[in-house]
Amino acid sequence: MVKTREIKTVENYEWILTEFSLGDPSLSHKVYIIDYREKTIKIILIDDFEINSSQENLSLSIKRMAYNIYVMSKKIDKSSALNQCRRKLIPTLSGLIKSTDDYSHWLISADKTNHLSILINIYDNKKMGYTFLTSETKTLRPEEAMVLSNILRNENIIKFKDLH
Repeated sequence: MVKTREIKTVENYEWILTEFSLGDPSLSHKVYIIDYREKTIKIILIDDFEINSSQENLSLSIKRMAYNIYVMSKKIDKSSALNQCRRKLIPTLSGLIKSTDDYSHWLISADKTNHLSILINIYDNKKMGYTFLTSETKTLRPEEAMVLSNILRNENIIKFKDLH
């Protein structure tokens, strides 16, 4: 009998499959976006090639990349803009990730089987908070991502002062 490996998809983890979540989560970097404006939660899978090849946006400040993500994330669910949004959002997310100290530390310590997980909260007031999760983190279910999002939100309330 030949052993086969079960292919995991985001549907196995109770996520809704979108153009941004195609592929095997165990082979991808995962970006969880919790948008408090739209009251939505999404998972975006980015493969190694997209992270490694992206040189766009590296000259932008983290604040500018965060603003671009803030603007583009509203377009994720608009089917007419999906391809254009993906072409812009993935390099911007990759640029944000690669511009952080967390990414630099991860590069030093990670092996080729590790993938990043980052949680991004987007708030009503053009503010965004993010945190890296440990590289060994399994693919989170939506409710698990929300628990971590609420912890980050509480930290951001102290940091930003104008979040409610």
